Amino acid sequence: MDDNSEEGFTMTYEERYNEDSICELGESGIPVPAKDAFTCNRCVDADTCRWAWDLYNTDGDCLANK
Repeated sequence: MDDNSEEGFTMTYEERYNEDSICELGESGIPVPAKDAFTCNRCVDADTCRWAWDLYNTDGDCLANK
């Protein structure tokens, strides 16, 4: 197992950005990009990466590579 994954960890875009979390972020002035804008959307490790779907992971940026 590499440093980017955790045993048993899975989170999809839909789970991370459900209606409640989108509203909470919006109230804080933080927009949630569309799924297609996330680098994770094209990554084979997105289902197991602990940093998947973080708001940083857009425009080719990836926390797992930092």
